[in-house]
Amino acid sequence: MVREMRAHPDVVLPALGRIADVLIDFSRRSVEAGAAGVFYAISGFATRDSMPIAVYDELALPLDLRVLEALPPAAWFNVLHLCGSHVNLDVARRLPVRAVSYSIHNQGNPTLGEARRLSGKAVMGGLEQRGALVEGPPDTIEAQVRDAVASTGGGRGLLLAPGCSVPPRARTRTCAP
Repeated sequence: MVREMRAHPDVVLPALGRIADVLIDFSRRSVEAGAAGVFYAISGFATRDSMPIAVYDELALPLDLRVLEALPPAAWFNVLHLCGSHVNLDVARRLPVRAVSYSIHNQGNPTLGEARRLSGKAVMGGLEQRGALVEGPPDTIEAQVRDAVASTGGGRGLLLAPGCSVPPRARTRTCAP
């Protein structure tokens, strides 16, 4: 996709613009129906592994801003999800969202405390979505909770969650209080 965006921006960017229009409409309707905001996922584009920052700024950032800035004021809790390894948290700092979600367990990603400092936003994550939440054991999940709270200086600005989507095969678990 990145290659096509760079090689044929006259074709790809208008198509992405149409997708942005649909996302704006869907997001507005969701907020009208009672949503507090949107979970806006940038899958891979905000990583140095897939797209250099300067290229993201030129090609993708304007579209991301277009969608997020078009949300109604009632969308007070918008979350940016950065998917992948080596995420660029500067993107989170520059986009109008309240929190940034990402996996601390992916290669090259910062701690939750570092992400709060770099983005200036609340952070969402801390739990390993592919390992601990699927296979356990409960004491591993509990340790990840404690680590997330400690990383953010007592849990301030932390929304404890999986770092990404949890596989459907995950079992329901009960941890000790």
